[in-house]
Amino acid sequence: MRWLFLALLAAWGAAVAVAAQPAAAPKKNLPLNPKPVVAAKTNAVRVPVRTATPAVTNAAAGAGAEKTTGQDEIDKQIDKAFSRIQSGGIQEAVEMFHAVLKKDPANKRARFGVGTAYIQLQNYREALAVLEPMADEFPEDYFLKNNIAWLYATAKDVSIRSGAKAVRYAQEALLTAPRDQHVWSTLSEGYYISGQYDKALRAAEEALKLGMESGAGAEGVEEYRRQVEKNRRASQAMSVLE
Repeated sequence: MRWLFLALLAAWGAAVAVAAQPAAAPKKNLPLNPKPVVAAKTNAVRVPVRTATPAVTNAAAGAGAEKTTGQDEIDKQIDKAFSRIQSGGIQEAVEMFHAVLKKDPANKRARFGVGTAYIQLQNYREALAVLEPMADEFPEDYFLKNNIAWLYATAKDVSIRSGAKAVRYAQEALLTAPRDQHVWSTLSEGYYISGQYDKALRAAEEALKLGMESGAGAEGVEEYRRQVEKNRRASQAMSVLE
């Protein structure tokens, strides 16, 4: 599944770069990505990107200019940390996110980033300790809920895996983003590990349809097709047993 994560980092970053021309720096209480974007398939992680920070042209801004410069530096550090995740330096990225959080403990992107990195490191409890409180703090942020759902659906640690929680978080994400193929695919995985194969198949088929409509790319669409076939086989096998 690692290719899914790396593909999303590249595609999402490119999509937002085009969409935000130019944009003000994101405020702390906004969703990680306030504008829906088309990205390559990922159910594992959605990573926020930094929009451009307006330059301060008035020298009399004083402290305000210093604050803007400081925030811009923090944003750059976060961008580098996400780039390190993409290039495989996940542990280094964790350290970089923690360095930011020492300066700005409430920084949403850094908190999300470290939680994302923990998922990649399979430090699931640490990831949940970061991400679940954020989901309560930002209830409209469906990226957070999708990532938590994916963790519960796919964790290699079976003591962490929970189909019920995966389904719940994915359903909550769909209330905000009913046409996001990533969330439908995550919901399918939640149903699959819960043994609800008919529902898993329907969710996977919806993910495939939306992925094709949104231009998810050949690799992403093929992954959705494999998910559909996996669920179809499971559903057919269960119908024979019944």
